[in-house]
Amino acid sequence: MLASLIVATTLLASEPGDALKALELPFTRYTLPNGLTVILSPSHTVPTVAVEVWYKVGAAQEEPGRSGFAHLFEHMMFQGSAHVGDDRHFALLEAAGASDLNGSTNYDRTNYYEVVPAHQLELALWLESDRMGWLTISQEKLDNQRAVVQEERRQQIESRPYGASSEQLIQSIYPPSHPYYGMVIGSMKDLNAATLEDVQGFYDRYYAPRNAILVIAGDIAIEPTKALVDKYFATLPDRAVGNSRVVPEPKLQNEKRVDVTENVQLPRVHMAWVSPKPFSRDDYVCDILAAVLGDGRQSRLHKRLVHDLQIAQSVTADQSSHSLGSVFTIMATARPGVSAAKLENEMQKVLDELVGEAPPTSRELTAAKNSIITDHMAELQTVGARADTLAFFTHYTGDPGYVREWIGTYQTITSADVQRVAKELLVKDHRVILTTVPLPHVGQN
Repeated sequence: MLASLIVATTLLASEPGDALKALELPFTRYTLPNGLTVILSPSHTVPTVAVEVWYKVGAAQEEPGRSGFAHLFEHMMFQGSAHVGDDRHFALLEAAGASDLNGSTNYDRTNYYEVVPAHQLELALWLESDRMGWLTISQEKLDNQRAVVQEERRQQIESRPYGASSEQLIQSIYPPSHPYYGMVIGSMKDLNAATLEDVQGFYDRYYAPRNAILVIAGDIAIEPTKALVDKYFATLPDRAVGNSRVVPEPKLQNEKRVDVTENVQLPRVHMAWVSPKPFSRDDYVCDILAAVLGDGRQSRLHKRLVHDLQIAQSVTADQSSHSLGSVFTIMATARPGVSAAKLENEMQKVLDELVGEAPPTSRELTAAKNSIITDHMAELQTVGARADTLAFFTHYTGDPGYVREWIGTYQTITSADVQRVAKELLVKDHRVILTTVPLPHVGQN
């Protein structure tokens, strides 16, 4: 199927039907007999190609007692396959001139990507197909990568300012039985518990062609690229895929207050609510609500806390959309000498005004929509970001071209929508307030 992906680079006004300055990104989508979804997107502006593989597996598929396993397995995928020597994946691509290569894991998916000169496309496809079909696993490799991941955890959470608070916030929102409980990187205890049998079983259940999306974007011709895809992926055997865990949607029945003492200099206040599911209409509204509250110097929280009162160093607001439970978060870091209580009190005043007599103005609404769309679309000038966007919409909606509906929905959001969702969502009885408390000696003479 040949279709067109129309992506807006500028939203000119807030009303539906207004003109969009658009960029057309063609794509071809098809499915191999083994279930692999393939998306090809030609772009001849530069002689490079992005190859990206999304596997529909993340923390959502982890079993109890195995937190961090999806991320640990991401590391295992770079350790060699049947026809590629151990630790040779990076070396081969770097020698071929790859400009960007890595992988990442989140709650809902794991992806692997590389951007290579166009004439090195076949190398990238060979490497991806070999580890999809013939990954080699050993106890030595598991122990090595377990140690690497545990060191990442020490640096990113245990030794990082406000790292413990970030983890505690997540654990205050999701119950221990939920697969999102804790950080994607996992706990030390669970990482230590992972066995070689766990690794092999995870690969067999989730790293199958029909559980993957292959995107090739860049300086390609459709038919020769199809031939290469057939050569390297069509022969991989089809196999059954494991299911996500069935868990109830997380709910906050009352206000939960948590204090975390850390070796930091300044207090920080987090407010968090369980929010609408991805691609629901109110999910889009939450993106705009976050922009109005905390995106840039003209946002309400920044103007009040940072500029006018000068009691905060920084503020942010964010809608984090996940398939098994989204989270809306507001975070503010105090200036020296300002208490967390003072900060929280002024944050609440801004929220009360929004849900009361001060809905978003036309200027705020337009600015929020422009910011959201341009921030997401500006990167599409690179082949890597185009591949990632095509994979993203395919994974979550089944439609690589869903970005057209995505933009159109933002256009229809009104000030009344934002105020309604704020009233329904930002209630005191259904939130977490987590305060980071500095150790008494930090920053003192």
